[in-house]
Amino acid sequence: MPSLFELVNRGLANTLGHLWTRQALLAHNLANAETPNYKRLDLAWTPGDISDSTFARRLQLARTHPRHLSAERDSASGGTRGAGTRIVRDSTTSARNDGNNVDLERELVLLTETSLWYQAANALLGKRYSVLRNVIREGR
Repeated sequence: MPSLFELVNRGLANTLGHLWTRQALLAHNLANAETPNYKRLDLAWTPGDISDSTFARRLQLARTHPRHLSAERDSASGGTRGAGTRIVRDSTTSARNDGNNVDLERELVLLTETSLWYQAANALLGKRYSVLRNVIREGR
């Protein structure tokens, strides 16, 4: 069974991968901002969504009362359990007459947000390895 340290590192690495994928999708949306009938793409995943990982299974919340909310998301609560990351096409809106729904300002805000999440996760992963290096050197 993997240690908690390994699970956290794996979770951070997965988060970095998801954020990299989201950044590529948002850049793809910006590249197709003038393409008629293009519908924007995004990930159906949010940073911190670890519902289908081993890490989440190890950190179960205790329900001490039957009326407490469950930590698991399911169709009754409006979420999906164990769905993982998937690319979704937003076909619900159309910002222009040519059928394209890419809003440049929104995409730039989402790119900035994704970049900030990536930097934070990368810094946290770097700190984790710094602690490990310190332990290996015995604090010297």
